[in-house]
Amino acid sequence: DMIEQYGHQFGKKHVVTVLYQLGLCRQYERRAMHQSLTSALVDRLVRCATREISAEEATKVLWALGILEEVRDTANAHKLAIDLGEEAAKRYHEFSPAQMASFVSSLSRLVRAPDEDELVAKITTNFSDYALGGGLPRFPPEEIRTWTSFLTEVTSPSPNQAQAQAAPYPSPYGKGGGPPMGGPAYGGSP
Repeated sequence: DMIEQYGHQFGKKHVVTVLYQLGLCRQYERRAMHQSLTSALVDRLVRCATREISAEEATKVLWALGILEEVRDTANAHKLAIDLGEEAAKRYHEFSPAQMASFVSSLSRLVRAPDEDELVAKITTNFSDYALGGGLPRFPPEEIRTWTSFLTEVTSPSPNQAQAQAAPYPSPYGKGGGPPMGGPAYGGSP
């Protein structure tokens, strides 16, 4: 109801929050809602410059796009996902290991073409080189373990892989179960 009544007034932060909250609800409900409302939110976010979307916001948006079935396969959602991926390839240093693990996991579920798979590989490589390279750790050991565990999991398919793809890894709920971490509400930085 709020989306219908106030959606036209939503700014970027509102749209990100609403998409994320819809994703949280949908993760447990598994039913679609009004496609036009969710599509309108995505359309509004497509008009924002991706360089103005923070790493935390991008992580939440991609996660939501992967969960929200009513927009997952739309052209605008796909364009937004790839645009955010291209921006992350340039701004990988702004992500925490947990955010990047969720971002890469979500983006990999939304790609459709080989060149988009290459984008996922580029982001993964750039972030790995940044986080692990040069002998000077950029993150505390526990955060590095989050990233290396993610890399191990995605390179070693397990019988539970289909289950793990239902939600991003890592999460406060354990492997594969729940929303992306980041921000003060999820133990990340503000």
